[in-house]
Amino acid sequence: MLITIYKKSRPIIIIFILTILILYVLKLTKNTSTLSKEKVEVRTVETINIKLNDVMPEYLFYGNVKGINEVDIIAKLNGKIIGVSPKVLDSSDFKKGEVVFEIDDFKHKQELKKKEAIIKELKSELKFSDLIYKEVLVQLQLSEKDYKRKKKLYGDIVTKKGLEDALLNFSLAKARVLDEKVKIKSIESKIDIERAQIKLAKRTLNDAKYKAPFDGKISNSLIEVGAEVLSGIALGSFINTNLLNVKFFVGESVYADLGRVMGRSIKVIWSNSSFKKTYSGNIFNIDSTINKERSGLNMYARLENISLDDPIRPGVFVEVLIKGSAIKKAFIVDENSIYEDKYIYVLIKNTPVKRIIKVQGSVDNKLIITGDILENEEFIITRITNISGIKKLYSKNKNAK
Repeated sequence: MLITIYKKSRPIIIIFILTILILYVLKLTKNTSTLSKEKVEVRTVETINIKLNDVMPEYLFYGNVKGINEVDIIAKLNGKIIGVSPKVLDSSDFKKGEVVFEIDDFKHKQELKKKEAIIKELKSELKFSDLIYKEVLVQLQLSEKDYKRKKKLYGDIVTKKGLEDALLNFSLAKARVLDEKVKIKSIESKIDIERAQIKLAKRTLNDAKYKAPFDGKISNSLIEVGAEVLSGIALGSFINTNLLNVKFFVGESVYADLGRVMGRSIKVIWSNSSFKKTYSGNIFNIDSTINKERSGLNMYARLENISLDDPIRPGVFVEVLIKGSAIKKAFIVDENSIYEDKYIYVLIKNTPVKRIIKVQGSVDNKLIITGDILENEEFIITRITNISGIKKLYSKNKNAK
């Protein structure tokens, strides 16, 4: 019975087993096909031919603009401000010598008038003393003649008492001459003192008007009509906005790479400006010692002459670009074309090949490299991922015509 059943179902069992085997074979075939496809993946990449050159790296620093001439505005007198130039309010340019503001000078004018009156009185007194002096000189001459005459006639006509009286008058006349001379000298000294006081008073009166020390503008102004000011207290800053410097900090390690920089041209970038973004300058000063706390030093560069319409001002933060010494046999690449900061790929017979490189600096936002790179090799620009699964690369060379 069992044998009969087995014989009847045998074809079905065989078909079932064959079906399973076919399905298994198809599955294996599909996976193998996929793996094979992955192993022989082909891709097109962009390349350029390597051209080795001498390249000057650029170093970027940050600094701020300063005025070559910048002084505090300090009143020399105490008092109330009674006049202010409109240029203070609208931040216009002053020319050297222009009046910026004026302090009430009434009290100082009164002091000057008093001193002028005193010197006028002294001059009148001196004039009167000169007249007296001339008179006593005449009396001295007369008393001297009288004494000499009586001395000759002594014993015959002139008595001893008469000679003594003549000598006394001569001595008194001498004393009066000396007294008047001393008085005149005293008055002259007083006049000299008053003249010096008047000169000082006039200077003080002139100080009531604060004048621009050089061409420039007012910054951080506290100047306004009616304000009480004290001498020695700053009321703002006066800045030459046409002649500007840039101060920037350079790290010790970078400074060692820069070499000699005194007098070197720089590029100054003010990225926030809509008027002008790039300026030229020249380094004119370097700190004599390295700051140990910051591990670097300050450098100073003079900017090109600034036009009156240029909004750049002291205090503006800028970027400073300095070119370094030339790097021999170098090549410039995009950062995206470097792998792990130490190698690139070149294309040789449709195969990517590693080249060990060293990053030497940057220029125009690209990296300067040297190392195991050869002239005219095809450098792969396209970023490659899953490099192990790629067997062939086809080049789309940008250098090709």
